[in-house]
Amino acid sequence: MRWLVTAVSEVAAARFQAWLATSSIEAVTLGPPWAEPPAGPFDALLLGGGGDVDPRRYRQARHPATDQIDEARDALELRLVRDNVERGRPVFGVCRGQQVIVVALGGALIQHLPDKIPESIERHRDGEGGGDVVHRVVLAGGSRLCDALRGVERVNSSHHQAAEPDTLPASLKVAVLSPNGVVEAIESAAASAVISAVQWHPERLAADDPAAARLLAHWRRMVGRPG
Repeated sequence: MRWLVTAVSEVAAARFQAWLATSSIEAVTLGPPWAEPPAGPFDALLLGGGGDVDPRRYRQARHPATDQIDEARDALELRLVRDNVERGRPVFGVCRGQQVIVVALGGALIQHLPDKIPESIERHRDGEGGGDVVHRVVLAGGSRLCDALRGVERVNSSHHQAAEPDTLPASLKVAVLSPNGVVEAIESAAASAVISAVQWHPERLAADDPAAARLLAHWRRMVGRPG
């Protein structure tokens, strides 16, 4: 099984390769300068973390805290999401990847969480270091992803933006929330589509951590299911 994975750096690419390899998945990584993807075929698309999506992509003015915009990456990843969704291919996302999926399908983002949810996690970003914040999550219920993550109580986060729940596209639904309402995971609303994403970083967790192992097992099953 081969997945196309976007990764912001060699360190991030190596983490995804190691994580996916625990489930016998080959990660073919694509990174800067964000040229055309390598030749497929690929069984799934997985978008990794990184800087902020240009808010013009979801019709908003830029917030002062919005940074690390890469227009070439935005253009490539948004196109990849739309192309793969149109063709019925599985699309997954991690952190920024979840945000790209939301924007690609017509939704918007909260550009700086503390502005809307004052008690939310502040930005914790130290490049490729180990500065993740560990916090509780609440499974929203009524989804395949929730069933797969049953028993997962804590995840690791490193972000200051998130999906705007009030503008979430009808094609998506919330699967996991933080206790204060931050969207932590989404999946396709239609059972026939395979779209799933999380705001946390499973590739930076221990391979046997439930928030990483159960998620990957679920995604692999979704790719391999008939039809």
